[in-house]
Amino acid sequence: MLYPKIGIRPVIDGRWGGVRESLENQTVTMANNAAKLISGTLRYPDGKPVECVVGCTTIGGGAEAARVAEQFSTQNVVATLSVTPCWCYGTETFDMDPKTIKAVWGFNGTERPGAVYLAAVMAAHAQRGLTPSPAFTLTGPFGLRTHYEEISYFLDGLAAMPDAFVCVSDYIAHFVQRYFEERAMDPEYRVILTGFDNNSEYLNVAERITTVDVQPRTIGARLAAKLLFGISHPEASHEVSYVTSRILYRAPLAGPNL
Repeated sequence: MLYPKIGIRPVIDGRWGGVRESLENQTVTMANNAAKLISGTLRYPDGKPVECVVGCTTIGGGAEAARVAEQFSTQNVVATLSVTPCWCYGTETFDMDPKTIKAVWGFNGTERPGAVYLAAVMAAHAQRGLTPSPAFTLTGPFGLRTHYEEISYFLDGLAAMPDAFVCVSDYIAHFVQRYFEERAMDPEYRVILTGFDNNSEYLNVAERITTVDVQPRTIGARLAAKLLFGISHPEASHEVSYVTSRILYRAPLAGPNL
């Protein structure tokens, strides 16, 4: 059986001479981790893991985007996820195929924020008439004490529940979980819920959902040590650190907490 597949597009800052070279391994690792996460949590109707195809090259310009598009055209890729840890040339690297479902993961945890690429690609898609539907996207600021009410209102307005919810943090994920629990929805646990930060404070999702262990206390301690070093040695050379956080793969969760 020829299964529909998800194509992972590793997008990179295409400037040679030190910039691209320094980001190559990080970008490829990010793409492989995304493919592992998807295949490890999503299933076809017959129970087999969803298949992913990682691009044959990192994409720093139009020629490489075309190479990956040609690769995907032979693999029955029906949806693409563009991943990047950095700023990139948006209109040269984004997925221009009008037939694919598109998503972008712009990781914002480096000194070259990938979220800038996310914003640029959203604008590029809009210019080409490929605007993502806002119906399944909830972004922007929440009220100080109205997170659950606003999330519930958004979920109540969905015409149909998606197969998965990708939340910006475990804090947001626990509100989605609460929504499902209070309504006794999805008793067979078919809807996937993911978070970010591996926070143990929210008991209805703690150690139960797929998340990322960012270790905020450790990161804070390292940052404080660097600040103290910089104060003590103001003439020291500029230092850049990369932190690779561990993805914690767990079972899908969005049913009632039994």
